[in-house]
Amino acid sequence: MYKFRNALIGLISVLSLVAIATVSVPHIGRGAISAGSNAPTNQTQNVNVVNTPSVNVANFPATTNVAIDPSANTVKIDTANPLLVRDVENSARQPFHNVEFAGFEDGANFTGFVPITTVPAGKRLVIEYCSLIATMPVGQTIFNARIGTQLLDSNNGSTLYHVLTVSAQGSDGLRDFFSVSQELRLYADPGTTVFCAAQRSSPIGSNPGSFGCAISGYFVSLP
Repeated sequence: MYKFRNALIGLISVLSLVAIATVSVPHIGRGAISAGSNAPTNQTQNVNVVNTPSVNVANFPATTNVAIDPSANTVKIDTANPLLVRDVENSARQPFHNVEFAGFEDGANFTGFVPITTVPAGKRLVIEYCSLIATMPVGQTIFNARIGTQLLDSNNGSTLYHVLTVSAQGSDGLRDFFSVSQELRLYADPGTTVFCAAQRSSPIGSNPGSFGCAISGYFVSLP
């Protein structure tokens, strides 16, 4: 009886040691750090751009340069198709501006004319801006304003007029006011005269009104 009890105690002790060893030793499996066959392998990853155009970076050496393919894309100055630009700061230009005034005579025609300037020989005048101010008897209007440049002698010096946009500015009870303020781009050749004209709604009035016209731009020397 005594021997059986000692053997039973010894068996229980051995089983306890086996259980403790089983719990304390880590198992090799997914997520465990181990050199066994279950660990992920260390391999080169495929870095391939699948968009168009496809570029497989893995196939390029480390020293490969990426550049634009000249056969597909041309970046150059094309002398056959130049890009036109405007040199706005050319110091060779000669700035110009002038203003002249004209009045309407009572009972005379509807339109008043005033010469602004005559272009010097060897120059071309580029007109970039025109402004006009008119004062009229109450009830009369300026419904038409024009700026004119003379054509060359081959056209017998006839004048080509360009219509300006007139705006009513109100009244002070004695006069009605009208104005033009317009950006443009016109050319006047050497020896020709630039005119300004305004047309009123009625030729009658004891105080028939007047207008002033101003232009600004620059002269260009001709070769």
